[in-house]
Amino acid sequence: MNRDGFTLLGMGFTGKKALEFKLKYIEAFNQMEAQIKIDTKNLSPELQMFKGLFDSLAKQELATNQLDKKVDSISEIVALNTTDWRKDSRTLINKIAQAQGGYGAYKEIQSAIYTELERRGKVNLKTRQTNKRRRMADEGVCKSTRDKLSKLDVINDDNKLIEIYTAIVKEFAIKYGVWNEEH
Repeated sequence: MNRDGFTLLGMGFTGKKALEFKLKYIEAFNQMEAQIKIDTKNLSPELQMFKGLFDSLAKQELATNQLDKKVDSISEIVALNTTDWRKDSRTLINKIAQAQGGYGAYKEIQSAIYTELERRGKVNLKTRQTNKRRRMADEGVCKSTRDKLSKLDVINDDNKLIEIYTAIVKEFAIKYGVWNEEH
């Protein structure tokens, strides 16, 4: 078990004996940590050099792995296409919301995406939504179905808007660094 595991286990207990255990545990671990640091200082210059090289290589490997993960994630984001755009966009927006602190941010992010879509596409989604509801009413579609009509349904009617919407979602996903979080 590593330090974090012991800390989690030991710090979960309460009471006088638990406090004594925690203090002894912290002291023992600090002594072990200090001993490890001291031992490396007593190594020969050659071994210290190798240790430095290994530490440097380990840091470099971690950085490379993080970069690979970032590139893979961005590649997945860029690969988003318009075939299953609603599901893929929803997944990315959920990840963006999580990266921004939780699903409470979902509405704000979606609103920002719609605002950007209206700016780039030079459209008013609310007006298009209202017009489509009127056309549906003229066609005899029931009120409950008309009320369920979303802005995404309006976007779905225009291939240009689908392209713009997916591009914006991709940009937001990259901007908010969805690869930094485990989802």
